Amino acid sequence: GHFNTSQKFINEAFEARPSILSSDNKSNNYRGFINVCIVLLVLAKFEDMLRNAYKYGILLKPSLLTGAMSGFASNPAFWPNITITLSLS
Repeated sequence: GHFNTSQKFINEAFEARPSILSSDNKSNNYRGFINVCIVLLVLAKFEDMLRNAYKYGILLKPSLLTGAMSGFASNPAFWPNITITLSLS
């Protein structure tokens, strides 16, 4: 009864099969592996963001956002690649 059912599940769980990263593996679907890597990367970067926000606070000035485009457009020093390219031609 119950012992035979649980024994069947144990046998299926521990049957010999090739590793997921082995060339013998018939299925080359690494989507789950890639998803886990992406989730770990996002969590690690989120942890860094939280740690930096806790240590330094939020260092964003509203005046930077409102005056950014006018400051960039009026001062050529903010556009060094374009300035060098235009001066060479």
